[in-house]
Amino acid sequence: MTQPKLFLLGGWRAVTAGDEPLTLRGLKARALLAYLAVEKHRPHSRDSLLGLLWPELPLSNARNNLRVTLNRLRKQLARDDGAPSPLLSDRHEVWIDPDNGLWLDVAEFQTLLDACAAHDHGDLNACPDCRQRMARAADLYQGDFLAGFHLADCLVFDEWMAVQRERLRIQAMELFDRLIRTFERMGEYSIAAGYARRQIELDAFH
Repeated sequence: MTQPKLFLLGGWRAVTAGDEPLTLRGLKARALLAYLAVEKHRPHSRDSLLGLLWPELPLSNARNNLRVTLNRLRKQLARDDGAPSPLLSDRHEVWIDPDNGLWLDVAEFQTLLDACAAHDHGDLNACPDCRQRMARAADLYQGDFLAGFHLADCLVFDEWMAVQRERLRIQAMELFDRLIRTFERMGEYSIAAGYARRQIELDAFH
């Protein structure tokens, strides 16, 4: 089953269910999709989304912008197997269906780290499954969360983005530390050095 994919680590990029680039007009459409995808564990009131992305507009204009943006997103996220769009809404709330096919690199990154943390492997060096999970998570982390993304008139969104960025950066730095130590102990120094370079690229003063 194909599904649309959203990549937020290292910038903003999306592809449709047919694996074609998904282009959205306007930064706020991208910001809305990113916010709903990351915060898909709960529905969001329409009013809260207006305050997040259109705080400077009169209420009627902001509501119209949200309605138009949601309609465009819903169409572009439609799957090629005829299944409903993962973007759902009613008169009061908007949400991403957590069970209906919007793949997100941030969620996959977190799932891989959580699986390693929960796995009773004893010695990480003797657990190829967790090494593979960590390597996959490192591959997903292509840079800071929404790197280069900024909405000048949306202070609440920018604050949310900064919190997410710092949280994920800390997890990535810890991940690279673990990978470096693991491959050093295994005598795989070239692999360890590669992860060390990735860590330095992320934080040159580390």
